[in-house]
Amino acid sequence: MIGNATANNDPVMANDVCDATTDSVVVQRTVCRGGFRQAGDGEFFRLPYQNPRHDHQPEFQVYWQGNAFLNVERVLGNDGIFIKSRRSNDGEIGHVISRFEDTRRF
Repeated sequence: MIGNATANNDPVMANDVCDATTDSVVVQRTVCRGGFRQAGDGEFFRLPYQNPRHDHQPEFQVYWQGNAFLNVERVLGNDGIFIKSRRSNDGEIGHVISRFEDTRRF
């Protein structure tokens, strides 16, 4: 969710999936303010990925750029949901990380 979807079209968040075992990025995506349809409504952003190895631990990361109010409610993996509620304030730069503990689910 974003607080203002129309101020400009600056990048407001970056999403990535990492292989936490090798500390490498599998796939990443930047989302601009215009990528949100409406302020105040929850929205899903797809980030398709392929697991490089079944025995590696995936890590899902959301970074906000510090120029918008964002609310990250959950991260969904291929076979599960991770609840990671986190709100950002305008001007705050930060991130949230979720990991599958059961690597068979990646």
